[in-house]
Amino acid sequence: MHISSGRWVYGLCLSLLTALLWGILPIKLKQVLQVMDPVTVTWFRLAVSGALLFIWLASVKRLPSFKMLGRKGRVLVGLAVFGLVGNYVLYLIGLRLLSPGTTQLLVQVGPIFLLISSIFLFKERFSLGQGIGLMVLLVGFGFFFNQRLVELFTSLGDYTLGVLVVLLASTIWTFYGLSQKQLLTVWNSLQVMMVIYLF
Repeated sequence: MHISSGRWVYGLCLSLLTALLWGILPIKLKQVLQVMDPVTVTWFRLAVSGALLFIWLASVKRLPSFKMLGRKGRVLVGLAVFGLVGNYVLYLIGLRLLSPGTTQLLVQVGPIFLLISSIFLFKERFSLGQGIGLMVLLVGFGFFFNQRLVELFTSLGDYTLGVLVVLLASTIWTFYGLSQKQLLTVWNSLQVMMVIYLF
């Protein structure tokens, strides 16, 4: 059971910083994609992050032990790696075809898929507030895409292809999210992310 630390201001500030950085990310990545391909960008993102986490965890003597994983844990690592790398590469391919705003909106489908999958796989409860939030989000998607619905469903142009690629990226990300959630029962979040990034 989760126990609140009482540090809600600190948590709120971290959440706002995260939202700001996620908002900036597609704009900056769109610029980077003018000189690098999606696979190279993804390699640099993961290699640098993994190396920094390795250095940190090695310095505090907290490197993860693979003996604790077992066979099922290794499969989960594989799924998490596939999910995150697939998401990163497909997201960048979609970003080449769409605007940063559209891409950032579409990628929010991933957490919805994670929520729905968690209900079935982990038997998590789905509250009334979550249901209302999901309905508001779906109505918002309808308003956002209402002027391009005909194009979206009747042609396979760059816009439709971009939407489909980003939706696939979000779906694949769900495998990462579900696997990571299970891996957190064995390792802490920094250890999980280091292993995924370095793989």
